[in-house]
Amino acid sequence: MLEDKRQLKRSLCYFDVHEETTGKLIGNANDIHREGLRLISKSEVPLFEELSICLKASGVYASIQLMIKGIWNQVHEEPVHYNTGCRIINPSPETIHAINELVKSSTRKIKTGYL
Repeated sequence: MLEDKRQLKRSLCYFDVHEETTGKLIGNANDIHREGLRLISKSEVPLFEELSICLKASGVYASIQLMIKGIWNQVHEEPVHYNTGCRIINPSPETIHAINELVKSSTRKIKTGYL
């Protein structure tokens, strides 16, 4: 088994990612932490361009607005989708707190089996 050398705790929960201006579903995010996330989408996300998104959890009405920038892409063939590693740009302390609370809440739901 490979040793996980990452220093920041991450979430294995999946969250819907919507384009902030249009509300269009872009894909799902997971592996989220205070500095970044992995975006899984059917369309390729341009790298090094800022994208304004809303992060939403299933069954939760609140959303978190974020500015992200893709820093790497990886293509999967079956089914075809794109993994994009994204940095969260200049998150406020309130945004970081909201992300931590959303992850904590979703993790509790998974552990208790009602997500």
